[in-house]
Amino acid sequence: MQDLQNRLDIKKWLESENAKKDLCSTYDYCSYCDKTLVNPCALAYTLYQANKTKKNKKVILNFKQKLDLVKDPTREKFNLLIQEIKTLNIKSRICVKNVTLRYQKTLIGLITLTRNSLKIHLALDPTLYEDIQHLDYSDKKTYADCPFTIKLSSKKAINNSIFLLEQISQAISLK
Repeated sequence: MQDLQNRLDIKKWLESENAKKDLCSTYDYCSYCDKTLVNPCALAYTLYQANKTKKNKKVILNFKQKLDLVKDPTREKFNLLIQEIKTLNIKSRICVKNVTLRYQKTLIGLITLTRNSLKIHLALDPTLYEDIQHLDYSDKKTYADCPFTIKLSSKKAINNSIFLLEQISQAISLK
């Protein structure tokens, strides 16, 4: 993404010099630009190209692209969660739609991201841990293996999810 941003910056700079004016916001992809984000031109160009090739189809972003587009507090929560997960010897892997969490090759959770909503889905029975605020996604096929869902909107929610990940990993270690 950074490489694309650098190439677009150089192109824009050279064309602006030739035109003797700033050409920022004049390209076709500039309608997708959000200058508050990191690599705004690269993200706008990527979205523009995706829309151009998939006319009238919804653009589906992969997890890394979604993470690039979220606001800083959400990105910080994700980074904090991943750091805590690494201390528990849980393997995290960024996939197309989500981040999978595995302990001793067993799937114990998923991290998903929609707009600015970060969620963790755990391989726990949703009827357990009633004192922890969570959602029951057991009726959704995608989350059948990980139906216990916590919306990571606060430090407390992150701490609760870390506690539950510790509980799951300890239970697997005892088997």
